[in-house]
Amino acid sequence: MSYMQSTLRSQLRRFSDTEGVAAVEFAIILIVFLTIVMGILEFGYDWYLRNALANASREGCRWGVMYKVDATNNWIAPSALPSGQTIQDVVTNYLTPILPHGTSWTTTATGAGLNTEFDATGKANPLTVTVTAIKTWSALGNMIPGLNLNHMTITVATTMRME
Repeated sequence: MSYMQSTLRSQLRRFSDTEGVAAVEFAIILIVFLTIVMGILEFGYDWYLRNALANASREGCRWGVMYKVDATNNWIAPSALPSGQTIQDVVTNYLTPILPHGTSWTTTATGAGLNTEFDATGKANPLTVTVTAIKTWSALGNMIPGLNLNHMTITVATTMRME
């Protein structure tokens, strides 16, 4: 065997060595795996937030369309209730303990259900409670450049009638 052949074989052996291949494969798979796991967590939180907002909207709307009476059994319109007993307070009391600290939302109540207006059939006009929150993407928003995933506005509305 010549010197050239032995040198060539030693060079080829250097490239056929498999040390470190598992670590490189693990690093590539780990990036993909962590991206999938973070996506699952982010979308799970998004789903949770949407359901919490929908439930709070329903609770606020339900509270707004229920008859409330004073000590003499006269009906009190929701707009005439004292502070601390508004639809916004009901939604805030519902969302505060279940959403993470720092999550902000706005509550809007609209419609004739806020007072004593009734339609031609004798039923109160509908009350609509809208709850809007901004979801901040903690991991995926910065991971995928070019996509505007940093903030997403989630709006949920519920409409009910006082009967």
